[in-house]
Amino acid sequence: VSTVKNGSWAESAGFDEGEEIVSVNGVAISQFTSSDFDRAIAARPLRLVVLPVFERIVEVETNVKKLGLHFSPKPPNRTFVDKLQPGSWAEEVGFEVGVEIIAVDDLLCTDMASADELTAALNNRPLQLMVSFADLKGRGR
Repeated sequence: VSTVKNGSWAESAGFDEGEEIVSVNGVAISQFTSSDFDRAIAARPLRLVVLPVFERIVEVETNVKKLGLHFSPKPPNRTFVDKLQPGSWAEEVGFEVGVEIIAVDDLLCTDMASADELTAALNNRPLQLMVSFADLKGRGR
């Protein structure tokens, strides 16, 4: 999001400059051409997944055997890190207790049917984790 116009729908919805739209109606932004994106954003209903500036994508490379994370609650609920294994990959890359796992690859945790689906997704390599530090910063939505 490069600009939020005063009085616009985006302003009333709480968008901020610097946020990143990562999916539109369940389709990852990387899958869109520019014209496809324009059509998708005009469609209604509209479901956007947006990464505020306090969220990020964490890449898990093929050489990572074990993440060293434990979650509670688990999908289909919002999913948070509740334990870190000392010396683990997760600890090395900066995870903390309280970090929310929003999505694994392009699948939202809240769209997963069960904890088993989360476990299966986390076993893929390479993978991307969409994580939020919002609750650590008191800025959760």
